[in-house]
Amino acid sequence: MLDHVVVSGSRFLLSILIARALGLEDFGIYSLLWTIVTLAAAMQVPVIITPLMQIGPRVVHQRQAEFFATALFVQLGYSVVVIPFVTISAAVIVWGRPDAVATIFAVNAYVLVFNQYEYFRRYFFADGRRVTAFILDAILYALLLAIVLGFLNLGGMTIATYLAMSLVPAFVSCALALRLYKYRSTRRSIHSAQARRIWRISSMLIVSTLAGFVSGHVFVYSSALFLGTEEVGGIAAARNMMGPLAVLMMALENSMTRESVLLYRDSEASLMAYIRQTRIKWVIVFATYAGLAALFAEDLLNLSYGERFGQFYSLIYWMGVASIPQVLSRIQAVKLRTVGNMKAIRDANISGMFIACASAPILIYLFGLNGAGLSIVIVTSSIMVIQFLKDHQLEWLNICK
Repeated sequence: MLDHVVVSGSRFLLSILIARALGLEDFGIYSLLWTIVTLAAAMQVPVIITPLMQIGPRVVHQRQAEFFATALFVQLGYSVVVIPFVTISAAVIVWGRPDAVATIFAVNAYVLVFNQYEYFRRYFFADGRRVTAFILDAILYALLLAIVLGFLNLGGMTIATYLAMSLVPAFVSCALALRLYKYRSTRRSIHSAQARRIWRISSMLIVSTLAGFVSGHVFVYSSALFLGTEEVGGIAAARNMMGPLAVLMMALENSMTRESVLLYRDSEASLMAYIRQTRIKWVIVFATYAGLAALFAEDLLNLSYGERFGQFYSLIYWMGVASIPQVLSRIQAVKLRTVGNMKAIRDANISGMFIACASAPILIYLFGLNGAGLSIVIVTSSIMVIQFLKDHQLEWLNICK
């Protein structure tokens, strides 16, 4: 939790500084570019992060260094594969701007370096060195905030310059992490066997993760198409005001994954009791935060981002409502992963993607920003319902058998 507070809290402060430096229009373009960064990071999770977190803690001590060497090779391979996608996507968004080429290079460099750093920090968690991960995160974001604040005093910050100067602390943190990395190369057959273990987990999650990303972002692209980049900037600001919920959700999912794998994997009754207790506690937490955020929505946006952003306060209401089915589906997804029912997660995310693609453009075209908010609620609710139905469907089949 403390680590997530440092990482996401720093990103929240950075988003405010960037928005004030760029203005509403350019912050909208930056937010569209950020969806590329987010997708590259999101696809890294099924390809390497989830296998790393699930396999790493359970590999016998004598084989851990070999497994982490294989995982690092997979990570480097992913970094190469993602370059064409990032380049083409960034070009579509910024082509025609005077600094288009510089921005495309900066986005690619940012994705490569920060994805590598994200791999290292997750490795330290998988290896049980949580304090090391926390210290590296604190160093990275302290340096990053210091550089941005210093640059803001000079003025003239652009999207490309922000992304470029972010690389300095990221390189420092990666260099420190590499010195502490535990790996040992071995026979090719051993690496191949470890790579197959990674692939068995990642292959089931790749399509599901991509579908989940589309479900959560199609309303952003539809807003850019029908409403404009200023509205995208407003959506991004409203989303960032719900940042503490995202911090809580990530901390919840990571801690639940670790607890369920290490403590409850062999006892379904204990797992279900743990899930039920967690649902009650976290729904109360999320409902309380969402209610307070809605109560002070306009003031929060005005104070944080400026008066031009305050007009988008109604989106916070919608996002607060959507947070409840979202947290329930995240808790349910941990349970489904623990018992091995990956198909339920995949089916729910794919169904949510189709629902989002069908509803978001129409709702936004008809109702503007309220349509964007309604789309978020519909998609998060549908994913939650489908996950529960698919899970109980498997239970019913087992009872029948």
